[in-house]
This record gives sequence, C-alpha cells and structure tokens, in this order.
Amino acid sequence: MAFPTRPPLSRILDRLIDRATRIKAYCVEFNAKSAAGTMSVTSVEELMRQLASFAADARAAAAAPGLGDYAKAQYADAQIDIVAEYTAMIATVEDALEWISLNMPKSGGYVLKEQWAVDGSITQRQFTTADLKNLRDVVATVIASIE
Repeated sequence: MAFPTRPPLSRILDRLIDRATRIKAYCVEFNAKSAAGTMSVTSVEELMRQLASFAADARAAAAAPGLGDYAKAQYADAQIDIVAEYTAMIATVEDALEWISLNMPKSGGYVLKEQWAVDGSITQRQFTTADLKNLRDVVATVIASIE
C-alpha cells in the first residue's frame, strides 16, 4: 500500500463549500454592477470563466469516492438532500454557461467583441443595463441555488 496523496473528504467538501460561497459572491457583485450601469464584454467573459472554473472544480470534487455520503453525514439534516442540492446548483451553473454561449452577439461562430471605426480605433463592445437584464435573471438562478 502506498501513501495516499488525495486529500481527505473533509478538505474536498470544505473547498467545494468555499468555491460555492465565492462564486455566489461573484455573481451577486456581477448582477449589482450590471444593473448599475454600462458593462464591457470582458466582464461577461470573466463571468463565464469564473462559472466554468467553478463547474470544473465542483465536478472534480463530486468525483471523489464517498463524497456524497460524507456530505450527507456532515449535514445530517432530514430537511436537506445535499446531493440533490449539489446537482441543482451545478445544473444552474451549466445552464448559465449555455445561456451566455448562446446569447453573446456573434457572427460565423466568432464573438463580436470589438468594433473598428473608420479612423482605425477599436472600441470594445459595451452592454447597457437593459442588454444584460436577461443575463442577470440567469445569474440570479445561480445565486438562488447557493445558500
């Protein structure tokens, strides 16, 4: 038998909880900023990167043998099905990623991020609060899926 190098389930669960807390805070901040005024396309891209990174980390955590049973034992609350809540949270994150991918302005598969002016200057795409209303609704579902 070799020395185990995978982290204990307690550390995996703690990291998942920490990441969920941070992605929720990021989404709350994104929605507040996007409701307050104009936002650049890079802000939407960063939201997508953050959500994708969280989803990858969460899927990796879920792959740890025994994590579901360990989490159930830690929460030992008949009112909460931790595995179902985890599944719902990841589904909302994946739905948000899909929504962004489908709704970002694009042409021929390329995201329309910048505009060239006749004078050669390049302007980054800006979104108004109205432009981002539906995205805020999608992000709100991610926020609601995390306590």
